[in-house]
Amino acid sequence: CASVSSVPASTAGVVLRKCAALKVQEWVAHGRNELRNVASGKCLTDPSLTAGTPVSVTACAGAKDQVWWLP
Repeated sequence: CASVSSVPASTAGVVLRKCAALKVQEWVAHGRNELRNVASGKCLTDPSLTAGTPVSVTACAGAKDQVWWLP
């Protein structure tokens, strides 16, 4: 499961961890196709839009780097 690595940090990382009933692993659809983390209240963000760059969580802003298309 995708998990926020550090909730209080201003720009926390996202890591893969064994799934558990933790708020840092809960994501909800928000705004314009954004994914908001339940624990931090921040959105999944691709900081460079370049393949292979680690994602992070930042304040939700409706920006292009926070839009995710899910099947």
